[in-house]
Amino acid sequence: GAGAYYVQMAAEDYKMGLAFSNSVPHVAPYSGITATLGTNPFAFGAPTRNGQSILVDFSTGASSGSVPQLP
Repeated sequence: GAGAYYVQMAAEDYKMGLAFSNSVPHVAPYSGITATLGTNPFAFGAPTRNGQSILVDFSTGASSGSVPQLP
Protein backbone atom coordinates (compact mmCIF):
# COMPACT_ATOMS: atom_id res chain seq x y z
CA GLY A 1 0.00 0.00 0.00
CA ALA A 2 0.88 3.65 -0.04
CA GLY A 3 1.99 3.68 3.60
CA ALA A 4 4.93 1.37 2.82
CA TYR A 5 6.51 4.12 0.74
CA TYR A 6 6.90 6.38 3.78
CA VAL A 7 8.00 3.78 6.33
CA GLN A 8 10.53 2.39 3.84
CA MET A 9 12.18 5.82 3.66
CA ALA A 10 12.60 5.72 7.45
CA ALA A 11 13.91 2.13 7.42
CA GLU A 12 16.47 2.95 4.72
CA ASP A 13 17.72 5.74 7.01
CA TYR A 14 18.11 3.20 9.89
CA LYS A 15 15.01 4.43 11.72
CA MET A 16 11.69 2.84 12.61
CA GLY A 17 8.67 4.32 10.85
CA LEU A 18 4.93 4.27 11.52
CA ALA A 19 2.23 5.62 9.22
CA PHE A 20 -1.45 5.83 10.11
CA SER A 21 -4.45 7.06 8.20
CA ASN A 22 -8.21 7.16 8.53
CA SER A 23 -10.95 7.09 5.94
CA VAL A 24 -14.61 7.65 5.38
CA PRO A 25 -16.90 4.68 6.14
CA HIS A 26 -16.06 2.02 3.60
CA VAL A 27 -16.82 -1.36 5.23
CA ALA A 28 -19.72 -2.76 7.22
CA PRO A 29 -19.13 -4.32 10.65
CA TYR A 30 -19.64 -8.06 11.18
CA SER A 31 -23.23 -9.00 10.24
CA GLY A 32 -23.90 -5.38 9.23
CA ILE A 33 -25.25 -4.05 5.95
CA THR A 34 -24.35 -0.35 6.05
CA ALA A 35 -20.74 0.81 5.78
CA THR A 36 -19.93 2.46 9.12
CA LEU A 37 -16.19 1.72 9.52
CA GLY A 38 -13.21 3.10 7.65
CA THR A 39 -10.44 0.90 6.28
CA ASN A 40 -7.96 2.82 8.50
CA PRO A 41 -4.70 1.54 7.02
CA PHE A 42 -1.42 1.58 8.88
CA ALA A 43 2.18 0.70 8.09
CA PHE A 44 5.33 -0.16 10.02
CA GLY A 45 8.91 -0.26 8.79
CA ALA A 46 12.23 -1.01 10.48
CA PRO A 47 15.81 -1.72 9.43
CA THR A 48 17.49 -5.07 10.15
CA ARG A 49 21.09 -5.95 10.87
CA ASN A 50 21.67 -7.41 7.40
CA GLY A 51 20.63 -4.22 5.58
CA GLN A 52 17.17 -5.41 4.58
CA SER A 53 13.99 -3.68 5.75
CA ILE A 54 10.94 -5.13 7.46
CA LEU A 55 7.81 -3.53 5.99
CA VAL A 56 4.24 -4.20 7.11
CA ASP A 57 1.38 -2.33 5.45
CA PHE A 58 -2.25 -3.32 5.76
CA SER A 59 -5.83 -2.22 6.12
CA THR A 60 -8.14 -3.11 9.00
CA GLY A 61 -10.96 -3.93 6.57
CA ALA A 62 -11.36 -6.91 4.23
CA SER A 63 -10.95 -4.46 1.34
CA SER A 64 -8.94 -1.29 1.00
CA GLY A 65 -10.07 2.06 -0.32
CA SER A 66 -7.62 1.89 -3.22
CA VAL A 67 -9.10 -1.27 -4.76
CA PRO A 68 -11.34 -0.54 -7.76
CA GLN A 69 -14.94 -1.63 -7.23
CA LEU A 70 -17.25 -2.92 -9.94
CA PRO A 71 -20.60 -1.09 -10.22
